[in-house]
Amino acid sequence: MESELFMLKRACFLSLLCCFALPSAADTTRPLAPLPATPEIRKVVPAVDPDHFAFVLAGDNRAAGRNLPMPPTAGRIFEEMRLLQPALAVWTGDSIYGSDDSVGEADAEYDAFLSLAALSKTPIYNAPGNHEIFDRPELAALYKKRMGRLYGSFDYGHSHFIALNTEEIGLGGGIGKEQRDWLERDLEANKNAAHIFAFTHHPLFARTKEGFSDLANRDDIHKLFVKYGIKHVCSLAFSS
Repeated sequence: MESELFMLKRACFLSLLCCFALPSAADTTRPLAPLPATPEIRKVVPAVDPDHFAFVLAGDNRAAGRNLPMPPTAGRIFEEMRLLQPALAVWTGDSIYGSDDSVGEADAEYDAFLSLAALSKTPIYNAPGNHEIFDRPELAALYKKRMGRLYGSFDYGHSHFIALNTEEIGLGGGIGKEQRDWLERDLEANKNAAHIFAFTHHPLFARTKEGFSDLANRDDIHKLFVKYGIKHVCSLAFSS
């Protein structure tokens, strides 16, 4: 049986961040909505102080194998979120085991995850992981049905958040031209924001073999982040 320490590393990482931002002319052509856990959670409460708020960063809560239960850590995090009442949460994918699941099995796993997420009473935004997509068009379609857009952005207070899909079909890990071009337009539209947070499942510079299969693709995205001075890129992928 997995130890509690292993589950904490393997399942979820929790961090509260306080954001201080200047007013910006934020804009996006792909608005990202919170996960549809419950109707009330999708209603984002406006910031009392748009320059100072807290949010949660977490992810990688999936089960360790097919037909295995989700580790308990995610439930604890959602319960703590209900107590802490952050403005929002960003989730960095692998919310289900997915992978070689049937579509029906994956659908049931979304039921379980979204039921847990509803405990948080917090708007949650997700960037898909490899386990949700697994280079399978039918799983990508299910993700869009159950979780929403594969990538997009949103604003909270005076800060701008970008969720990227590093699991595009056929790339083996990476970001395709359409998404890349959208990202550049989104960054240009929000270049005056003092804080822009980008979150992905796979990091640009992974310590394992996972992540971007095309290093030129990775370097191109990195150059965009450097060009626009992006300092906050969040990823929580640990292993396949």
